[in-house]
Amino acid sequence: MGTTTGIDSITVDIIENALKNIKEEMDVTLFRSAMSPVIREQHDCFPMITDPDGKMVVGNFGSHVPEVVAQFPEGVHEGDVIFLSDPYSCGGSISHINDWMVIVPIYHHNSLVGYASMFGHVM
Repeated sequence: MGTTTGIDSITVDIIENALKNIKEEMDVTLFRSAMSPVIREQHDCFPMITDPDGKMVVGNFGSHVPEVVAQFPEGVHEGDVIFLSDPYSCGGSISHINDWMVIVPIYHHNSLVGYASMFGHVM
């Protein structure tokens, strides 16, 4: 009989809830600081965290990150911030000019570990 190694259910629960809390903190920070009443009062915004390949780890929709990052052949580096409102450059994740998207690479010890992204309706 073979042995299996893996993560126990308690660890999975802890990681899952930590990711959900990070997403919630992203929301709360934006709600508190947004100048747009559509974001501040109607909560028309969507946070997301991805892995280094741009696959969604926590969020509301599928990931738009790979399509956006692919437009930078020189790569995305620590300290870069991608800020856009073009529906055609992100696979339609934002639907019109009043939707704005921010993507920030997350680095740990000089290694890309993921991306943080937020998009929402700005008036």
